[in-house]
Amino acid sequence: MLFYIVSLILATSVLIVAVLIFVSEDLSAFKNKYASRTFELPILSPNGQILNTVDDLEEELSYLKEKLDEKQNEIEKSKLKVCTASDSLKKLGETSDEVKKYYIKLKNDIMRSEKECLDLQDQIQLYKEKQKKLRQEVKDNVKYYSNILSNIDLKSIEMQDYEIVQ
Repeated sequence: MLFYIVSLILATSVLIVAVLIFVSEDLSAFKNKYASRTFELPILSPNGQILNTVDDLEEELSYLKEKLDEKQNEIEKSKLKVCTASDSLKKLGETSDEVKKYYIKLKNDIMRSEKECLDLQDQIQLYKEKQKKLRQEVKDNVKYYSNILSNIDLKSIEMQDYEIVQ
């Protein structure tokens, strides 16, 4: 309850003061006299010192400009590195495509070589079979002719002046 009474008294007094100021002819003088004054915070350097003089401000400004230039140079270097890395990745991608093409070519060459190897193995197998058949044929012929020779009458050959090779 006490709070309510105090706030009512304060509100009434503020209203009375406002009416009196408004009614008075010196409203502009009142504004000029009690105008809000902006309070500027002091400028601090990075190391915490307050900069009061123009020379201090100029020194700090030149220092900040140097820092800005350094940062801009760092940004330019970073951009250059990014561009270089991007170019390297692009070249790597192109190289990767070339490597893929070369790999495909090698794979095709290997497949062709494997096919040729299989063809050669087939030919070798075919020649071995032919060789086996020829040996069997020679064996059969030797047996056949040996049989024939054994059946020939040696006396009749001797009469004809043939020489027998054994």
